[in-house]
Amino acid sequence: TFTLPAADGTANQALKTDGSGALGFASYLLLSETTNGQTVTGGVRGNVVALTDASSIAFDMDDGVHASVTLGGNRTLANPTNVTVGQSGVIYVKQDSTGSRTLSFGSYWSFASGTAPTLTTTASALDAIAYSVESTTNIVATAILNIS
Repeated sequence: TFTLPAADGTANQALKTDGSGALGFASYLLLSETTNGQTVTGGVRGNVVALTDASSIAFDMDDGVHASVTLGGNRTLANPTNVTVGQSGVIYVKQDSTGSRTLSFGSYWSFASGTAPTLTTTASALDAIAYSVESTTNIVATAILNIS
């Protein structure tokens, strides 16, 4: 016969074992919660969100930290929504089979010397925009061009 230990009524608890194998309940963090001093061993991965190609490309940062888009015309990467200080990631920007597409950036995007990069315009070329959110209205970014 197996008897499950009683939870203590605290929210956000899960069943776990201690070092000796004894069962008990312990608190866990929700996705929206944070705590200091966490150590992560092993790989940590973020999904790559497919952005919709449009004249103004929208990026909801709640959807993920990485994104990709294939340009079908001259576009603007709009200021993202749900911007959270400390978030960082990569946006992969690919030219379509025609190429010669340009990408401009909303006012939140900041590049070295205040100058947005000129992306590679060769057909099917791949560039990456690495970013880190410094404030809710300032995203520090750099371009990694002509990835092959």
